[in-house]
This record gives sequence, structure tokens and C-alpha cells, in this order.
Amino acid sequence: MTNYSEDYNLFKDDLRINLRPHNLLVDDSSWQPPSWIRIYFPEFPSPRRGIFIDYLFGRNQDVYLTLIQGVKGSNTQELEHVRQTVQQKIGSGSFLKVNGNGFLPVNYSGGMIFYKKYSINSFPNDLQLNVDLQEMIEIYKKVIELKLPEFNMWPC
Repeated sequence: MTNYSEDYNLFKDDLRINLRPHNLLVDDSSWQPPSWIRIYFPEFPSPRRGIFIDYLFGRNQDVYLTLIQGVKGSNTQELEHVRQTVQQKIGSGSFLKVNGNGFLPVNYSGGMIFYKKYSINSFPNDLQLNVDLQEMIEIYKKVIELKLPEFNMWPC
């Protein structure tokens, strides 16, 4: 990743093209870290509630592929309840389970459920990134199929 903004925009554009068959949408913050690219079903347009996939780009250029929940209107206990419910009902596959806050900026770690960290020093190739994303999409679909009311994520 030599030119951060150029790489970020190319990555985002590739995601948009590759995710169309899954009926998933892509939006983002800005390219300046910390930044994010969110992947979600059109039924859940707000990044402030619901559960979605996020690529989080840190200031140190580490990247996290995450299953994360919007935190607006939720307190710590509610976020933790949703995290534990999803972790108990859905396997994490090759992703790590988040057990509390602390390793990311508070805006992100409070809502995170599963994640995989990519270090800039050992960034995976495109094939591995695609395998990981496909696995996360399958996990996301399973979560959506649960339709548990405590997720506070269903469209109004």
C-alpha cells in the first residue's frame, strides 16, 4: 500500500463490483485513517444501528475485517448482550471473537463481534482477502437469518 488514498479507493471500487451478486451495498467514511468501508444489506442503511461488515483502517495502517454492530442508542450492556448472543449462536470460523473493549478506538471496539487483523507488514494477497470476505459474508447472512429482536437492527 504505497499511496493510501489511491489504494483505499481502488479497494472500495473492487468491493462494490464484487459484492453486487450478493445484493450487498458498500459505503465509506473518508480515506484518511482512521476510516472504514461498510458492507451491508440495503434493508439496513444506517451505520448507527444494526449489524454489518466493516473494514476498519487504522492510523498505523493495520486493517481489520470485522462483523460489527452500530452503537447509536445502545448502552454497553446491550452491545455486550448482542455480541455474546451472536458469538454463541454463530461460529466465528477463522475470525477471532471480541471479548470486551479496548484494542481499537472506543467507537469501534464496543460494537465489534468478530474480527481479523491484517498487518501492513504481512498483508495478505487478493485471494486470501477474498476468501476471508466470503467467509465473513456467510457469517453475516447467518446473523441476519436469526432475526432476533434484541439486535435492535430491523428496519422501522
